[in-house]
Amino acid sequence: MHQTKRYDFVTAKKRWREICNDSSVYMPIYHKDWYWDACCSSADDWSVIVYEDENAVAGFPFLRFKKLCLWRIETPWAVSRGGPWIIYKTDHLSEDTKLALNEHIHQYIIDILPPFDHFFIKWSPDLQIGISFPANGFRLNTFCNHYLESISREDCYHSLSASRRLRVKKGEKDYQIEVNNIGVDAICDFFFRNFANENKLPLYQRSQMKQLLEALFATDALRAVCAYNNDELQAISLFLVDERSVYHQFCSHRRECKNGDSLIVYKEIEYTMSTGRKFDFEGSVLPGVAAFNQSFGAKQETVIALEKMSTKFCVFNKIKKLINP
Repeated sequence: MHQTKRYDFVTAKKRWREICNDSSVYMPIYHKDWYWDACCSSADDWSVIVYEDENAVAGFPFLRFKKLCLWRIETPWAVSRGGPWIIYKTDHLSEDTKLALNEHIHQYIIDILPPFDHFFIKWSPDLQIGISFPANGFRLNTFCNHYLESISREDCYHSLSASRRLRVKKGEKDYQIEVNNIGVDAICDFFFRNFANENKLPLYQRSQMKQLLEALFATDALRAVCAYNNDELQAISLFLVDERSVYHQFCSHRRECKNGDSLIVYKEIEYTMSTGRKFDFEGSVLPGVAAFNQSFGAKQETVIALEKMSTKFCVFNKIKKLINP
């Protein structure tokens, strides 16, 4: 779509790994290099554009791949949000200076992006969109997300809807909760057995899930919360953990398990609030999931996805719709 400036992506990735390994720098789990490694078949699959000057350093990781003769830029399968993560080197920058710097960084990224036919990345809610991407033809799509933060344990309970409170109470009678007392293979067995029992097609392969879980356990970034009834596993939810947030990334339960998932989420919200973190429900796009999340008293926030399509991609889509209306 444009001529890419000559850019050393190898050196940029080395620099981004150094930044990610700096314990003094906060970075959401969805931007960390090891997480991207774990979500890709190879650590070489993804790239990153790094910007750095005396005021800030920023990184924009992305996955570029070819599918049906079309180049796509996206995030890997379990990277729910992306966008350029900006770290300011000083606390003395004015808001106007930050805004101008953000626009400069965004334009820098746009100029360096390799050619693509389709670009689609959901921005982290913490990031500013600005005007550079829209001014360069990127379309803004909006999605809803739900979260909870800064509430007491008592408020966790009182925030529940009446029906959700009843399910939690019933769950407390029927299930025992255990955290990180299960192995990777057992988790994968449970998830994919339930997929088969429900005749559902998984959106990811077992090998992908196993690779990600192994990396998460190795970095202490996973809470695998299980609900048991008479020592029989009934439900699992997998929560990602970084320094500031807990994310409800995956869940699965047996068909006959009615209240185990409600109890798991409620207990994890209690844990999250006790640590001072934000609880991110993740995956609130589906109406049924959104209703479930709202029943815990969750607040709503907007997630922006940036998208841009080439003429070639648009023509391909029109032909595809004609063939498969």
